[in-house]
Amino acid sequence: MIIDVHVHPVLFGPICTDSDRVNFRKKAFGLYKSSPVPMEQVMAVMDHAGVDRAVILAEDYSASMGQPIVSNEEVKRIVELFPERFIGFASVDPREECAAEKLKDAFEKLNLMGLKLNLSHLNMYPDDRRLKPLLDLCTKYAGAVSQRLQLGTGFPVKIYTSDFV
Repeated sequence: MIIDVHVHPVLFGPICTDSDRVNFRKKAFGLYKSSPVPMEQVMAVMDHAGVDRAVILAEDYSASMGQPIVSNEEVKRIVELFPERFIGFASVDPREECAAEKLKDAFEKLNLMGLKLNLSHLNMYPDDRRLKPLLDLCTKYAGAVSQRLQLGTGFPVKIYTSDFV
């Protein structure tokens, strides 16, 4: 089984019904000339590439942007439509006081399977004390953590996993 572990669903059709949200996401990701993509096209691309499943990622920098780029609820919506193809990862902004509560809800109520953090966008180091409650929740709920760190010119992804598939 081939699983793509880093997919941003910013323009996946089912979450592109609000033009203001779409324009916000396009600006955040620099996708000015792109349009929402029908799920049939997403599936065709996955099939052509031999990808059986994909981890789709929420993206939350609410403390600085005022709202998530892709919310946990939006990820849940896509996973519910295609549970055999997608695994949903939550995102919370650790700079917000409610981050742990939001992550707990993402695991318990939305059934998301892991946490996505981009520490370079959050201006945080991996040992920041605000991350500990989030990592503890990931351990408790057997979720995976995907941390994207910008080191030099590369963008390595470090993934801590449990048996979530």
